[in-house]
Amino acid sequence: MQIACLPLAGAANPYQNLMRAGLEEAGHQTRPGAAGNFFALSRTVFGNRPGALHLDWPGSYYLRRNRLLCLVQAALFWLDLWLTAQSGTPIVWTAHNLTEHDVPHPGIDRWAKRLLAAKARRIRVFTEAQRQEAALKFGVAADKIVAIPEGSYVGYYPEQQTRHQARQLLHLPEAARVVLHFGNLRPYKGSAQLVQAFRAVAGPNDHLILAGPAHTPAYVDDLRTAIAGDKRIHLHAGFVAEERVQTFFRAADLAAFPFRRIDNSGSVILAMGFGLPCLAPAVGAVAGRLAAQPELLFGAGQLEAHLGFALSQPAHRLDAWGQANRAQVQAHRWADFAQVFAQL
Repeated sequence: MQIACLPLAGAANPYQNLMRAGLEEAGHQTRPGAAGNFFALSRTVFGNRPGALHLDWPGSYYLRRNRLLCLVQAALFWLDLWLTAQSGTPIVWTAHNLTEHDVPHPGIDRWAKRLLAAKARRIRVFTEAQRQEAALKFGVAADKIVAIPEGSYVGYYPEQQTRHQARQLLHLPEAARVVLHFGNLRPYKGSAQLVQAFRAVAGPNDHLILAGPAHTPAYVDDLRTAIAGDKRIHLHAGFVAEERVQTFFRAADLAAFPFRRIDNSGSVILAMGFGLPCLAPAVGAVAGRLAAQPELLFGAGQLEAHLGFALSQPAHRLDAWGQANRAQVQAHRWADFAQVFAQL
């Protein structure tokens, strides 16, 4: 089957690249859909006649900061969906997060996603626990929803560096206990709260790295204010090139993801693949993926206490959690997603 994939995430997006490679490994052909936001779905199905259309992030077609523009784009998205449905091409939608992050107009977003859910032949989520929640949220029958975890990023990024080499490159002490917060630095990811919690519980030999592009320049300023010149906290705000990703993960003993809201996280999957234990909230697909290290999953108001607990653990225990995470994430293959298209 030929599967067209939208929206276009670009060559630098590892998720979409690996998803397409997995489908092709399973015997399907994949191709990018039509470029641009204007009727991209219907232009794809009528122009290319694929056997199926797969959607990852529909919000890119209608979410805008201006409410009126968002309404207009959502109406156009509905019309695009309707036209696409007339072609008879089955739509498969991967719902990455049941609640989107930092959505400017959540009511419009919910309306658009319920329309998409109604037109989709299958909706893919990442854990069984999300199936019933997704059915209620999107107003569809649970048997339309399938749970298939994403594969790992093991092998996608280089892993040749040793911890010693990585720490030398980042000017970190060899004997330090290093916490890594990796990915887009945004308010919903709790980056500033992590800085505050770290400063409250960390010892003189503990270090925190924050690495990734920031939400806005103002948020970088907020983080610098929270850091307040603390030499144990290292802010690397900006795009991280593929060859440099390993440096941050190899230097770390522990990854921390104190999301305010989350269902699934590519950063968590990435950290698991690098063999790191992960401090994260006990919510959404993240909790299911981190089932091998429940001691590091925290509830509301527990970040500071759990960070202190994690920093106090001996190295062999952190290593054991990390290796269990790597084994767990490698149990899932990108090609597993192909079974959804076999059932269309």
